[in-house]
Formats: sequence, C-alpha cells, structure tokens
Amino acid sequence: MTAYLTRVSLALAAIALSLPPLATFSGQSNPTTLQAIVGEVTDTMCAPSKSHSNMIARKPNMGHDASSCVKECAKIGARYVLLDNKTGKVYQVDDQTRIAQFAGQRVKVTGTLTAGGIKVANINMIG
Repeated sequence: MTAYLTRVSLALAAIALSLPPLATFSGQSNPTTLQAIVGEVTDTMCAPSKSHSNMIARKPNMGHDASSCVKECAKIGARYVLLDNKTGKVYQVDDQTRIAQFAGQRVKVTGTLTAGGIKVANINMIG
C-alpha cells in the first residue's frame, strides 16, 4: 500500500511540475513590466453599462455630464475604475485619490497589471 501511494504521489508531482505557471492562464503580465492603458476614468456603478447617460436619466441629481456623474457616484460609495474603450475591459485602480482628479476624463494610465487591476505609476489626460 505504501509503495502504491508513493507512486501516485510521484505521478501527481510530475504532472504538477509539467504544467505552466498559473499566471500564464490568468492573463497577468510580468508584475514589473509597465503597461499603458488608454480609457475613461469612470466608476463601478456606471462602468457595467459603459455609459453615464442611463444613470443621469434615472437620477438627475447625479450630474449633467460624465465628470459630474462619476464624482456623484463616488460620493455614494462607488470606486473609480478605468474603462478601456477599445476592449471594454474595466480595470480596478489602486490609487483612488490620485485618479479622482481625472473623473470622467479620457486618460492614459501607465502602471503594472495585478490580479485586481492596475497599480498606477503615472496618469496623463488625453486631449
């Protein structure tokens, strides 16, 4: 019985060692490589619909444009996120204080991708 368990353990270990690292499956890049993502600074309430117009239409006190809507959503508990307009992917942003000044604006965020989103190194407003 002990010999059987040893063979099974060795077989499982060989299989585990032959698999690629888990990060390859998750789509994460090298955590030290800077990535640049262009998109809109939005919030977790409006990001799923990729629009502020629905929120503004339902709740007029949320503002009159993207910037005011994002700021009002943040006041009631939403978090700032980066919406990549090309891919539709939403990135959680680690530095909420720094990204807040760009609410509703189109930006280029440079940083490292993490499992939870993007760790910001630099933010530049576009156009």
